[in-house]
Formats: sequence, C-alpha cells, structure tokens
Amino acid sequence: MLWKAEYETGIRNIDEQHRAIVEFVNLFEQAGENRSGRNYVPGLISRARTFVEFHFRVEECLMQLLPYPDAESHAAEHRNTLREIERLERLECQTGHESARGELARQMRGCLLGHIVTGDKWLAQYALELYDGQSSAVAGTSGTKLGKVVC
Repeated sequence: MLWKAEYETGIRNIDEQHRAIVEFVNLFEQAGENRSGRNYVPGLISRARTFVEFHFRVEECLMQLLPYPDAESHAAEHRNTLREIERLERLECQTGHESARGELARQMRGCLLGHIVTGDKWLAQYALELYDGQSSAVAGTSGTKLGKVVC
C-alpha cells in the first residue's frame, strides 16, 4: 500500500502517524504472503495495536482540546477498530492462523482508508479552521497554540 496525498490531513504529526500505520499494513501484507513471517507476527500485531492506541489517544486529546463536536462518534470508531484488532490478535495468538494476518491487514487498510479519509480529515479541517488555517501551529512547528500541548 502506498501513501497517497488524499490521506493527508494537513496536521503534520497526525499525517506522520498515519504513514506509520500504512507501514504496518504493508508489514502485515508481507507476512501474509510469506510463511516465514509467522514467527514475528504476534509481536508485530502487538506493536501495531500499541501504536494505533497511541495514535487514537493523540486524536482524542486533540478533540478534547478543541472541543470537537463529533468527538464521541469519532472515539466510538476508535473503540470499534481497537476491539477488532484485539480480536485478531487473540485469533493469531491462539491459532497462529495465517488468515488472521490477512484479515488484520485488510482491517487496518479499511481503517486507514475509511477513517482517515473521512473522520480524520473532518477533525483536521475543524482544527485548522478553528485556528484560522494556521497548520504550522496545529502541526507543532511553532511554540504557539496546539503546538506544545501534551495530553
């Protein structure tokens, strides 16, 4: 899966995290194609889940800071995605079944394409409009506005 400009939100840190999720998708797809990938898949799933949890927390902190009117619905999408990743993680750990790898790659790809292109872009647009389109401040390139907020 290649990164496309249509995935960009305009918030640098969020976009960098989305790029990392694309890399996880690629790793899962490679593991699904390669039987020798079976040995590192459980650790890969764990790292992916941990990273996605971190990424969702970043977005949820941003939504709280704004405050974002669609925060509850957006956070519900996060919870649903994490439940699905955890289900697939259990499936892989219990059975070591190759289908879990392919399913996880499809799930993360679906999350990326669906959630980023819609929900995350709406969140970013709201944040950028709220701060007069000053994407550098929101993206963390200056010491003002949202750039130094830690949640």
